[in-house]
Amino acid sequence: MKKNSLSSLLVLALFLGGCLPEERIWWSPNGREAAVVAEGALHLVKADGALGDPLMGGAADKSVTPKALSWLPGGNGFVIYRERKIATWEEMSKLIPAPEADKIALQALAMPALLAGAENLAPQPADADALLSSLASGAPEDFVIALLCAYQAHKEDIGNSLLKLPKGAELLESLNGDDSEFTLYEICLVNIKADRKDGPPQSLARSLHAMSLPKVSPGQNAVAWLQMSGSDLPPSIEVSSLDGRAQLTVCDSAKATFDWSPDGRSILFATPVGGKGDSLAKIQRVAVIQESGALMKKSSEQTSEVMPAPTELGMAILLDPPRLQALPDGRALFASQPATLPATGSGPEINPKLFVVSADGKTLEAVATAPGALPTNLSFFVASPDGKLAAVVESGNDAVAVIDLVTGASRVISPSHPDWRCRTMPAWKSATELTFAALEKPDSSPAWMLWSKSGGVRPISEKWPAQATGDWLKKEKPEQKDPAK
Repeated sequence: MKKNSLSSLLVLALFLGGCLPEERIWWSPNGREAAVVAEGALHLVKADGALGDPLMGGAADKSVTPKALSWLPGGNGFVIYRERKIATWEEMSKLIPAPEADKIALQALAMPALLAGAENLAPQPADADALLSSLASGAPEDFVIALLCAYQAHKEDIGNSLLKLPKGAELLESLNGDDSEFTLYEICLVNIKADRKDGPPQSLARSLHAMSLPKVSPGQNAVAWLQMSGSDLPPSIEVSSLDGRAQLTVCDSAKATFDWSPDGRSILFATPVGGKGDSLAKIQRVAVIQESGALMKKSSEQTSEVMPAPTELGMAILLDPPRLQALPDGRALFASQPATLPATGSGPEINPKLFVVSADGKTLEAVATAPGALPTNLSFFVASPDGKLAAVVESGNDAVAVIDLVTGASRVISPSHPDWRCRTMPAWKSATELTFAALEKPDSSPAWMLWSKSGGVRPISEKWPAQATGDWLKKEKPEQKDPAK
């Protein structure tokens, strides 16, 4: 459907790519190789920067290019999140959970009568999208899916009904074109052997609704991810065993960030105090895996197998998008806007900082960075594997800085260049080595760079095609100046 149509409700800011720094580089636990998305394909890259053949995705089949990835602790594979296009509802309904399929099928049955009566609604909105949006109470995404489902089953009846609605012809055209397929969202396990896929991806979870941020437990056979159920609802946090046989909902109303504890048995997460868009959030931790390695259970029975109540570590004004990261010693690192409320005037000055809260929640300290050392947009940081450093970028420019989390000392390792914006998250190769996107020279194309404490900065993608990293940074066109001024 056209960009401002009902389908635009499916575009969630959390999952948008290309306008904010996003993950494209994932180093294996031992730092000997990295999974890298370049030119729309996933490659395995050795530590010396040698670019292997595409592992999956690319021009031949973009649907299998992962949107996110997390390595298994042993480095013998990873879990990915991907989106696939499915042509028919008959096929789609067999792939998704039965409750989701039944819900859509029921709405699709009612669609012919609903559309037949829609033209009589008064006052009529300006176009069919606005009209149908008003009918999609609570779950607009499901409504759009049900519309396509009904259209595939009753093309003539649904098509004639749409043609009677304002601008319904445009909507009908999209159902035969850009929006003629269903999107399957999927979490998959990919095993690797001899730098190749060892068999096809194994599906762990599928849904009609978007997923994000799969993270494999560092010490257990489990993976967690964010699950959306609608654009008007906050995400839930789901956990699955790596064989896909057991699943657990950790929290059904979370901020869009979480991490595993160092032992891999607990989840660190945040919940909004108010509604979905509330920046004020509780930072919490909860055990989700038993000592036996099995997932906790959700039950009223008072046994050691039941998931306990979360431990509250603190409260903070988290940024948008929010970010939490567990440190190896059990503490949690996050970015927050300091504030003392109530406040006079328009409130506190926007000056976010990095904070560290202890594992027991008893101490909370700001990282003592110098004034102006941190960007205003502090949503894009990543701590080193030993928890001593953090790399920071922002979407407004292409500068990369490293922060000492103990002393607060900061160091810009890649300067800002006019009109360039970062679109790639840095990734730690080891506790002292960081890889990131940058310009080797002011007039050069984006490159993949390596910084180390002892060796400084050097490129590691010299032998790659220039277009491989072309979208890792984005150059904005300078604003046109008014010649009259």
